[in-house]
Amino acid sequence: METPYIDIHTHRHRTEPDEIRIFSLRMGNGVALPEGFFSAGIHPWDAEKTDAEALTDFPVGNPFLKAVGETGLDFAARNVDPQKQLVLFCKQLDLAERLDLPVIIHCVKAWEEVLSEVKHRNLKATVIHGFTGSRQLATELTRHGFYLSFGMRTFVSPKTMEALQETAPERIFLETDEAPETIREVYERAAEVLGKEETELKERLFTNYKKVFG
Repeated sequence: METPYIDIHTHRHRTEPDEIRIFSLRMGNGVALPEGFFSAGIHPWDAEKTDAEALTDFPVGNPFLKAVGETGLDFAARNVDPQKQLVLFCKQLDLAERLDLPVIIHCVKAWEEVLSEVKHRNLKATVIHGFTGSRQLATELTRHGFYLSFGMRTFVSPKTMEALQETAPERIFLETDEAPETIREVYERAAEVLGKEETELKERLFTNYKKVFG
């Protein structure tokens, strides 16, 4: 069997036969459970309209549930109280720790706060989705045990392409998020930036996937 492409964070409902994808279910928005693998969480943008009560509907025990998230902090978001974001983020980290699930994190201008909350918990794994930072930030995050997931926005940012190149392969994931491109196209671009054969990249990321998501 050919090694599949791994898409660890997507809002696309269509799945190609040669890929494994984790659909991101944004709780509190009345979205039905998707078919196939998924993660579930309260997005920081929804902190003003969704409270922790929504977590009572968290799909505990669903065999297709792969992670908590996306959750996190976005201190650049307008009209969303940072303190409300923090409360929901902490509750979801606690849930992930209790369920022994990895966490998929959205973070904008709140790295210190994210690091502070994560380091006090015994989490299975933490993945920063849609990473667009610098090599220095990538080094700091991976030093603290984070995985970094890169998408199409990587390839329009020289600093983020450098971060991808300098991140240890065992700490990398790829994703489509809301981009129109397929995960195959993300792999093609990433392999080009990394100077690797696409087959080698697929093997490495499949190994990462099995370690983190089972």
